[in-house]
Formats: sequence, C-alpha cells, structure tokens
Amino acid sequence: MFLGHNATWWALALAILTTFLSLPPGNLLAQALTVTFGRWIGERSKKSLVRTIAKMEEELAAVAKITPITETENHILWGTTSVRILLMGAVNIVIAFIYLGIGTVADEHTEQYKTLTGFVIVFFVVNACMMLRARYRHDYRYIHDPRRKAAVIKAIEKLKRIRDSWDAKRTP
Repeated sequence: MFLGHNATWWALALAILTTFLSLPPGNLLAQALTVTFGRWIGERSKKSLVRTIAKMEEELAAVAKITPITETENHILWGTTSVRILLMGAVNIVIAFIYLGIGTVADEHTEQYKTLTGFVIVFFVVNACMMLRARYRHDYRYIHDPRRKAAVIKAIEKLKRIRDSWDAKRTP
C-alpha cells in the first residue's frame, strides 16, 4: 500500500496535491473542474431538495391523521418529563456529595477507591445520557404536539420557496 495510516503520509500527499494545484497546469485543471463539480453539486442538491419536500409532505399527511393534544395536556406531560430530568440531576448531585465525602476520608491510592471512581464516572455518563434522552425523545407528547403540524407546513413552504428560487434562476 502506497499511503500508510500515518498522518505524516497524508500530510505529504496533501502537500504534493496542493503544490500541483497551485502550479499553472494544476490551476487550470482545478478551474476547469470547479464548474463541473459546481453543476454536479447543484443538480444533486436539487434532487435531494425534491426528495426532502416529498418526505415532508408524507410526514404532513401522517401528522394530519393524528389528533393533537390540548395545550394544557402538553404542559402537563412536559412537566412530568421535566420533573424526571430534575430528579436525575438531583441524584447526580447526591452521588457527587457522597463521592466527595468518601474522598475526604478514604485513601485515594487504594484499588477500592479507584474502582469507586470508575463506577461514579460511569454512573454520571449513563445518567447524563438518560437525561438527554428524556429531554429529546420523540414520545407521545412530541407526536401529538399541536404545534407540530404548523412547523411541518412552515418547513415545506420554506423548501418550496428555495426550489422555486432555483427554478427562477435557471429560467432565462
């Protein structure tokens, strides 16, 4: 294999490539390919935009079938979720105080203390992940949110305006 997994080889390859592209033949090649790549990216982006619009319209049809919850129910469900998140944060604080208390009494160089440190770190990471999951989960409240339909409609309108502006620029 010519190029290894070493970063030095990749830096050397990029240095040679940039040197070639800065010289007149490489510069001409780069300028010639810029238009081709720009056109390719533009057409690919338009196809992607059309697919995204179709996907969003399917999502709008699915959202229209779901009966939304009232604003009060939405706040109640969010309140229970935020209480769960706050309780998880409080557990983190209690565990931190217990760990710091043990740290003042125990010898920090023992194997048991190092094991406890590992458990506490794993607990904090898992608890933080659970808090983030509870915050950003697409649960019943998210699916039945009364504002979701309006947000999907607004996103579709913005995407269609972008698509129409591209069509207007291409029409002579």
